[in-house]
Amino acid sequence: MYTAVSVPNPNRRTDMARTQTIPKLDLPPSIDQREVSKAAKQYRDLRERHRVESQNLVEAEHERDAAVIEDRDAYAAAIRAGRKDPGQLKTSKATEKVEAKRREVEALEAAATDAHNELVKEIEQHREAWSAKVAERIDERRAAVRSAIDAVVAANQALRDDLALSSWLDGFPDARYRAGTGAVPALRRPSGDPFAFEQVVSALRETIDPPEQPVAPNVQPLRHIEHAL
Repeated sequence: MYTAVSVPNPNRRTDMARTQTIPKLDLPPSIDQREVSKAAKQYRDLRERHRVESQNLVEAEHERDAAVIEDRDAYAAAIRAGRKDPGQLKTSKATEKVEAKRREVEALEAAATDAHNELVKEIEQHREAWSAKVAERIDERRAAVRSAIDAVVAANQALRDDLALSSWLDGFPDARYRAGTGAVPALRRPSGDPFAFEQVVSALRETIDPPEQPVAPNVQPLRHIEHAL
């Protein structure tokens, strides 16, 4: 039986190419703004449906290509046997499936694009008020983290005091009472020495309230000054 070599169709778009035709928004995992949450969900759902059905379209096209080969081979066998052309029943059925799926994918693409445009419009409409609301929450979050760090510092100091007291009691009367904040063995310098607890706490505080970066002075290059002279 004759076996054809399949040649990729340059006009066929891949699943990725189809998906990329829809404008993409890099949305946060959770949108809690009531005015835009519904539009965001619709956009995500339509985009996902379009992705899935685009892949189904690719599979339907592969099935159609296979059906074309099967019908051709059946016709070739009929010719050799002196029978009539058996027709292209499998090709016709597979082609109908491809066209129906392509129509669905194109409709989903249009719907997802419209949903994208509507979502952009709604976000722009509420963005200023939303931003102010988030800014207030950021201040609250910073305060909560500061309080949590303060609580850890206090709890650690209480632990270290009791550890020092326990050591002093065990070695009494010769032991010396030494209370500290301890080191963090899991975090080490390039030298291998662990960072002190206070250094780790200081680093944590800077992640919450980064120090202001100094403004570089506006100093002219020396060659400009020499040229002016």
